[in-house]
Amino acid sequence: MQHKELTEKIIAAAYHVYNKMGFGFLESVYEKCLLIELRKRGLKAESQKPIIVKYENEVVGEFKADI
Repeated sequence: MQHKELTEKIIAAAYHVYNKMGFGFLESVYEKCLLIELRKRGLKAESQKPIIVKYENEVVGEFKADI
């Protein structure tokens, strides 16, 4: 698998945040916690990153990726 190690780090970080924080918070809280955890694990991560969406080589909108 090409991205096996990266995938394992991301999944482990997500589980760590959930196990530490539990349930019941807004998504924005988990997003901030996951950013911290990903960075602690040596990964570069950004939140609410705008992505230009194209169709047939024409811009049709903008999407903001959570992380």
